[in-house]
Amino acid sequence: MFLYLKMQYGEVIQNNIYIEKIYEIFTYYYNNPIMTKMYNYENHGVYYCKIKFMLGLQYRYIIVFVENDTNNINSKLNLENLKWSSFQARTIKDNYDIPIYNYVKPKSIPPELLYTITKQDSNKNIYTCSEFPIEIELLTTDRVSMYSSEGTIFQSLETYQTIVNLI
Repeated sequence: MFLYLKMQYGEVIQNNIYIEKIYEIFTYYYNNPIMTKMYNYENHGVYYCKIKFMLGLQYRYIIVFVENDTNNINSKLNLENLKWSSFQARTIKDNYDIPIYNYVKPKSIPPELLYTITKQDSNKNIYTCSEFPIEIELLTTDRVSMYSSEGTIFQSLETYQTIVNLI
């Protein structure tokens, strides 16, 4: 992870301030759901939250990867307590036996965070956000093979084909 720097009043601000703001925005947007640790992957704990969705053969999840996580499998924590390095809003075929979260999009959405495309291939579009140290991946599917060259983070999250990585 490289050090993301911005200037304010002639002084350098490090990325920790921006990362904490990202956590706050995502927690607010999803109303701080309870996440269940499903497994470990390399040096990450992987937490899932199943989102209520009415397509019988596919399931929507919020998935976060937490570096150096020492919690036990099946631990339950609110999103605000997880310092993730990767956040995913995904539609997948796996049906995990965890509680269903009835997510309702907030009436008051935080300021729109804009992104622009940096790379495109047959599997995904990769975007960066000028306001925060994140990279957004929109995965292509059978239904959606092309996305816009710019947009907002909240638009991308609602596709449930999104990976947001801290950089």
